[in-house]
Amino acid sequence: MLMKIAETVPEPTFSITSEKGFNPATTKYTLIMVDPDAPGPAAPILADFLHWIVSDVQPKCITTQQRKQVAMYMFPTPLSVSPHRYTFLIYRQPPNYVPPPSLNYLPGVRAKFDLAAYVKEAELIGPVGGNYYREGQEQNACLLLKGCTQDGVGYVG
Repeated sequence: MLMKIAETVPEPTFSITSEKGFNPATTKYTLIMVDPDAPGPAAPILADFLHWIVSDVQPKCITTQQRKQVAMYMFPTPLSVSPHRYTFLIYRQPPNYVPPPSLNYLPGVRAKFDLAAYVKEAELIGPVGGNYYREGQEQNACLLLKGCTQDGVGYVG
């Protein structure tokens, strides 16, 4: 799905469904949102760029879940014209899970996030689920340029 920047500024709401074979009341998950194309798909020199980590996520049937923000949501600010991927990955947490220590994942520390190392250190299992959307500057260019096509890729004379 191709998103517009204004659509991704607010923190997303999300839910997950129960994983077959796991008790939804006792199984918890971690959501990690990264940009594997930062700052653009042609030269992803800042990948993975960390946008969000939420732990202790449970399936939507658990209304009393107590999610924790490990890294606060940082909305996408794509620098490239070409759309790139913003990826959501869901990992199952081991029993007695404690997130690895962080530097609060400030903006300057989020570039070149080592997703594999984080998953290994946290002993997360998976990913067991995921999704993504694409976003780039081309959608915004159409707001300013007469004759821009609806998908932002081409122009009509």
